[in-house]
Amino acid sequence: MKKIISKLIALALVAALCISFAACAEVENGSKIERIKITISLYDEEGEATDYDVYAKLYVNYAPNTVAHVKGLIESGYYNSLDVTHLISSYCQFGDYSLNADGTLKELDQGQAIEGEFEKKGFTGNRLTVSAGALILQRDEASANGVSKYDTGKATIAVALSSSAPFDSSAYCVFGKIVADDNNSEADSESAEYLSSLERMLKVVDCISDEAGRKLYYCVADDTEVNDSTEEEEYNWQGQYITYAAKDGEYNYYKGIFTAEQVESGAADAQLLTEEEVADLSTKVTSSTNFRTVPTLRVVIKSITLVK
Repeated sequence: MKKIISKLIALALVAALCISFAACAEVENGSKIERIKITISLYDEEGEATDYDVYAKLYVNYAPNTVAHVKGLIESGYYNSLDVTHLISSYCQFGDYSLNADGTLKELDQGQAIEGEFEKKGFTGNRLTVSAGALILQRDEASANGVSKYDTGKATIAVALSSSAPFDSSAYCVFGKIVADDNNSEADSESAEYLSSLERMLKVVDCISDEAGRKLYYCVADDTEVNDSTEEEEYNWQGQYITYAAKDGEYNYYKGIFTAEQVESGAADAQLLTEEEVADLSTKVTSSTNFRTVPTLRVVIKSITLVK
């Protein structure tokens, strides 16, 4: 009898511990929450970096496979020391390329793709929508080789910087969001602690161009149609870098990567685009998802770690 009572007490203690641990787990709107810390380095004109810690929530129940997949990449150190390689006012992304010393991009092996966890893939229950701070798993824009475009998400993460980020939550997996309410109002207003994690993240927008207004573009692919008369593609920008910078107060496009000083001195004149090329490029840069706006001032994901 004593043995039976002892076993019952032991089972009760185990049950109590399980309930205690469950109570300690963070839950928000029906989903278990896991947190990560993203340390980003923002570089200035002189190449000096300022680090900011940005905290984010991952919604385990809303996108379980995606969260598990991203956590695996984080634990492997995949994102550490990677540059943000596309940055516009509405979103930035990282995980697709690394940045070489000469400013060119090197495509990364992102590993295996996973199935999409969103409405258009038939997945229900993900309540997250795209707003400032949303973490989104990027995917291909088209299906290929019998694989649905909805099942091509790998390692590239997009961070929405505003609600106008061009991602439909019914067709892209939103798996987390950056914390917006962790600022320290008692800190010095000039310190990073005074800002919330979301406000710190939004500072990346300052790195789109340098003080001279110079911007850098890279074309991943170009779907320009073949000219029937010459059977050649006109104005195909695939694999090309384009510098947008001012000379004598007038902004122009140049083929290649140039500093503001090189443009101003005339060293880039030989690579000046023609009026026809500019007309074609201007349309594509603003409308095509194949163009990357590479930050002129570097933004580096120094590390991403799981918060215990």
